Amino acid sequence: MYELKLEQFTGPIEKLLDLIEERKLEITELNLAEVTADFLNYLNGLKSVNGEAKSIDSRILADFIVVASQLLLIKSKALLPNFQLTGEEEKDIKDLQSRLHFYQQFKPAMGHLKKLKAAL
Repeated sequence: MYELKLEQFTGPIEKLLDLIEERKLEITELNLAEVTADFLNYLNGLKSVNGEAKSIDSRILADFIVVASQLLLIKSKALLPNFQLTGEEEKDIKDLQSRLHFYQQFKPAMGHLKKLKAAL
């Protein structure tokens, strides 16, 4: 499971988005290049587990791209007061919030299922 490690925040990237949306963390203070660099370091670590080259699940990459684009959109809106979002962009942000909420509710069940699978 990927955890973001920044000066201002350490934890799941989903929690970072929650904090930004709840305004407990200012998006303008977040360095998106640092977020990307941290994720790339995480990917490099996945590639070389036990010295063997390992393929990376494309779902991990796709999820990060979606979240990163939403962070960029939110930061653009915060920095540019006249920046107008299209209806589709607003819908995308709301969709992301909905998926993150679902993920938070489902995450404990995933841990339980992993334990059950390991017990088999």
